[in-house]
Order: sequence, then C-alpha cells, then structure tokens
Amino acid sequence: MKEAMEKTEFKQTEVGVIPRDWEVKKIEDFSIKVGSGITPTGGERVYKKEGRPFLRSQNVGWGTLILDDIAFIDDNTHNTFNSTEIQENDVFLNITGASIGRSAIADNRVLKGNVNQHVCIIRVDEDKTEPRFLNYFLLSFLGQKQISNFQAGGNRQGLNFGQIKSIQIPLPPTKAEQTAIATALNDADALITQLE
Repeated sequence: MKEAMEKTEFKQTEVGVIPRDWEVKKIEDFSIKVGSGITPTGGERVYKKEGRPFLRSQNVGWGTLILDDIAFIDDNTHNTFNSTEIQENDVFLNITGASIGRSAIADNRVLKGNVNQHVCIIRVDEDKTEPRFLNYFLLSFLGQKQISNFQAGGNRQGLNFGQIKSIQIPLPPTKAEQTAIATALNDADALITQLE
C-alpha cells in the first residue's frame, strides 16, 4: 500500500490526501480582502427599483447567483459603504443563518454593487489563485466540512472573518492548473444543467 502511494505521488495532509506537489494554504495566505457589508440605515425602505445591485444572502446560491429578487440602492447609499463595492471575480460566501456556506462568484450583473452583512466578499490575488477554484472548494465536501466544524457547539450559526481566513484549501502549484481544474468542473456543471 505504501509503495502504491509513493508511486502515485500523493501525501497525507490536514485536509486529506492530495497530490504531492500541491500545498495546503489558508485563505488568508492568498486573499487581499475578507469582509462583509452592512445593511443601509432604513433597511428595505432605502431599496430602489434600479441602481446599484445590493446582494443579500438569498442572492447567493450553491455556485450560482439568484437575482430574481435582487435589491438595488442608489449612489448616495453606496457611497456610505463603498469599501464593499463588488469587483469582478469576488467570491461570495454566506456567513449567517440557514444559508451559511453557500458560495458563488461575482459576474457582470452585480459589478459595482454592494453586499450586506450576511455575505462575505473574499477577494484573492489573481496572479496566484484562481477565484473559481476557491469557489468550487468552498462548495466541496472538504470546504463544507470546515464550515460545519466552526459551527459545532455554537448556539448561533455564523462565521467570523478569522474563521474564514483560517479555512484550509489544497492548491495546485500553478494558477494554470487551478484554472484547468475549475474550467473542467464548470464544463461538468454546464453539462449536468443541460441534461437536466
């Protein structure tokens, strides 16, 4: 058995068995932002029919954005918390309530919008890390297991930024490999959707 493992070039890590040339890193090792937004003063009363998209936890699905009930805010409201302005390829992670752990990626429908306090933005250094790879990992069994472990014994479901930054992820050594894996998973998802 040991001989077979050496031949296949795998190693045992904190997150399980991974290829020998992969590394286990924490989100804080490759992220440039981990933070959530706020709900504007006045709550739903300040929502508009159009303007800047305002993402709430119900808009973050399992790997997809659900925008049929998206709220909007005006520029004045946005300017009061523009540090949470959504950028391309931001990874969204729901951090409270029943939808905790759901994750999706920003696309052009939500750019320049904001998130509320129930949604965390994880922004990675894209020279080193493929955002889609991170998103797929968060949705995987290993990612969800770490999120669940943070909740064990807690009275209230919620993730803090320290916990999010400490999530461990096995990473291929090059961004090109991460991109290839994320693309293959994306193609598989598209095929499954088409078949359904």
